[in-house]
Amino acid sequence: METLNGSTLSTSRITTVNQDAWPKLISEWQSSGESQKEFCKRLNLNLNTFTYIKGKLSIKKQKNTFIPLTIGKEISSKPIPNIILENAAGMKLHVSLTATDENIIRLLKIAGW
Repeated sequence: METLNGSTLSTSRITTVNQDAWPKLISEWQSSGESQKEFCKRLNLNLNTFTYIKGKLSIKKQKNTFIPLTIGKEISSKPIPNIILENAAGMKLHVSLTATDENIIRLLKIAGW
């Protein structure tokens, strides 16, 4: 028999876990070196519930993450000159005059021209 939060667990039924205990359990699993399946079996936890809650907690952490953005060049308010190519089907392709020949050729191939 294993213990979870100081209580003895029965090996015959799934353990009910308080919502506040999940982050600690997941942390214990990460440091245990066990697979999720082994960890859940040892503590009589439902593997599907464990995986679901682990995913939900991971999403909550991601939502609170701030990623700073640094702009390398000053953004100009001036429009970039471009040319407009139109094929027989009426499809228009706006190409910047600052584009390289290689990029224009690649763009034309992708567009099927």
